[in-house]
Amino acid sequence: MKNFLGFLSSRDREILIEKSTAHRFRDGATILRQGEKNSSLYIISEGMVSVVSHIMGHDMEIERLYKDDVLGDLSFVDAEVTSANVIADGDVVVNVVETKDIEDIVRADPMFYGRFYHAIAKVLSKRLREENKKAEEFLRGG
Repeated sequence: MKNFLGFLSSRDREILIEKSTAHRFRDGATILRQGEKNSSLYIISEGMVSVVSHIMGHDMEIERLYKDDVLGDLSFVDAEVTSANVIADGDVVVNVVETKDIEDIVRADPMFYGRFYHAIAKVLSKRLREENKKAEEFLRGG
């Protein structure tokens, strides 16, 4: 399956990474904390992360994300608080893209806006379908 960067052209990927800032996280570090405000988009450039939701007093891993996957996408899109914790599983490098960075790219290339949000929509759609499948399997007792 394609990840976020796979839904963009090679030129769009280059521009997005050029505008971003690399941040390093050690194993076990919290990259995003559930319930906190976030206005940035994070693209994993090295390593993997665990997405963990705290539900009814328990931590439950929702998924693992890898190189070129995106995180913080929900809060980036809807400006709400983050819906899960994102924890580094090993050493991780993420490229952080700020809203201002996207606005700068769009000023230079107005068509980027549509391509960028189409890629985010594809990722969110893929994740929703996967979660629906998990819920269905759970309800069937599997």
